Amino acid sequence: MKIDKVLLKSSRETRNWTQQVVAQMCNVSLRTIQRAESTGDVSMDTLDALSAVFEIPSQQLLCSAKVPDKDGITSAQISAALKVLLLAQLSTFAVVFWVADKLTPLQLQVCTAVISLSFVFSFVLIGTVAYRKGMISS
Repeated sequence: MKIDKVLLKSSRETRNWTQQVVAQMCNVSLRTIQRAESTGDVSMDTLDALSAVFEIPSQQLLCSAKVPDKDGITSAQISAALKVLLLAQLSTFAVVFWVADKLTPLQLQVCTAVISLSFVFSFVLIGTVAYRKGMISS
């Protein structure tokens, strides 16, 4: 699994600890700490040990928002895309509201229904993506 290697290194340096000291405190090899700081790759046991030594929650050490999933898409990219989607929908709603007096009642009803359904779809999509990415739990 990947951890925030910048956070790890800065936490070590603020305590004026060497990598060797951290390795001893975590009961792992010096190479394990060097790898963790250079690549961010650690085992679950090492993550737990680092979390305990630095008194930082494991979830905070993990960098899930910065690491691409198997599709190469990060949580931050998904979040940005969904924000753009919602902004586009709000813009559409604003335009329909702006020209509402020029629409027939039927056209206005259709526009309102389409916009409402697209909002519902977006929120379901946001919830599904957030759940699958571990951003929320059930």
